This record gives sequence, structure tokens and C-alpha cells, in this order.
Amino acid sequence: AVKSHVRHIYTRWENDATLVPSKRDCHYILTFVLIKTGWNEAVALNIDSEDYLRPHMGDPDRHVLHAIKVRAGGTEQIHVGQNKEEWSPGNLVKKVIERSEPLRALLRKQLEEVEQQTKGQWQSDAQTLVIAQLKQTIRSPWLHATTGFTSKIEDYDPSDPGWKVKKLTDRCLGAKAFTGKVTM
Repeated sequence: AVKSHVRHIYTRWENDATLVPSKRDCHYILTFVLIKTGWNEAVALNIDSEDYLRPHMGDPDRHVLHAIKVRAGGTEQIHVGQNKEEWSPGNLVKKVIERSEPLRALLRKQLEEVEQQTKGQWQSDAQTLVIAQLKQTIRSPWLHATTGFTSKIEDYDPSDPGWKVKKLTDRCLGAKAFTGKVTM
């Protein structure tokens, strides 16, 4: 059932190149990654979009998806997948990162603006926190727009308080909005 939802998400994305992931899209793709890897949510949420996929050392037809398990002392968790398999966890993560790149670009622009404002000045604790949060959010593959079920990057309006870029967190997964139950 989860695979069916992910297939539907991919179809929507293929039919409209301007769509960016919604929170629900990220939930389903994350759930599919969890099913396929056997990882827990904390590990999958800690995947770094800048360093998540490596070539397999012994087989050029495979890749290694990896993340850090913080609660286990920073140990690396890995999953080996087939390059050609559309539903391998590494390819699922790669697809969501590609689709969320326009959101990541918006966050990079915000980060650049904040850094320019504070350049050559001593940063306040609040500014330091904003910069750290932006950097951490940019690295998440689980970025989504908060404007509704289907968000188009071309509709982005920085003056609209309802149009935000967020990432999935462990709090999102425990929310009543997503129970983990799949309905058809």
C-alpha cells in the first residue's frame, strides 16, 4: 500500500515539474525507506542530503545508502541497494532530494542573506541559532512546503506567512496528522 502511494507521488511529480514535496509525500517516502531498510525513524531522519549515497566498493551495479545513528554514539548505518532498482532506498532518497532542491535553494538564499547581514559583526545568540537551523535544515532530504497538498515552487511568495519550507522531524512522525495508517 505504501509503494502504491509512492508510485502516485512519483506520477504527480512526473506530470508537473514544478511540484515540490508536501509533508505527506515525505511521510510516505520516508515510511517506504524505513520498510525497505529496517532502520528506525531517527536514523532515516538523520540522512545528510550532501553525503548520503556512495558507490559500492565491490560492485559497480550497487550503491550504499548511509546515515549516522546519533543515539548509538554516532555509528554509521548502511543499506546496500541496486542502482537500477527504482524502489531501492538509496534511489528513493535521491528522488526526494532532487524534488526538494528548489526548496533547498530558497533556504540557501535565506542563509546567505542572514550571513550577509551579520558579516563583520558579532552575531547574537538568536542569529547564531537561525544560521545553525538553516544549515541543518538544508542538509535534510525531507524538505517540504507547508502550503498544502500540492505545492508549486513557482507559487512561492516570501511575504506569505503560510508558505514555509520545513523538514520532517521526529515530532512530525508522532503527530496526529499522520498516523501511519494507509487509506485507499
